[in-house]
Amino acid sequence: MAGFPLNIAYVRGLNRKAPSNSQLETVLYWFDSETYREDSEHREMFYFTNHRNGYHVRVVLNKSRSSWQTDKFNGDTHICLASDLLPVFGPVIS
Repeated sequence: MAGFPLNIAYVRGLNRKAPSNSQLETVLYWFDSETYREDSEHREMFYFTNHRNGYHVRVVLNKSRSSWQTDKFNGDTHICLASDLLPVFGPVIS
């Protein structure tokens, strides 16, 4: 599990019409060591909120490319992707 973060924070502004008065909402996801998996190509672990609400984040290290990817889910629905190889953030369009 070395190299994986202890937690992941997602932050968003709640009031986009008035930036000077906007508030931030932060959601923290904590690692679940029982979800750690490793094979010859990848290492991965899942992160959950303290009060499980259906949302979770998967963090994957691709060993051969030395690249990281995070995927955010609501249940089984993939809703967000971030990768050091792809400059794609936000909702996933399929």
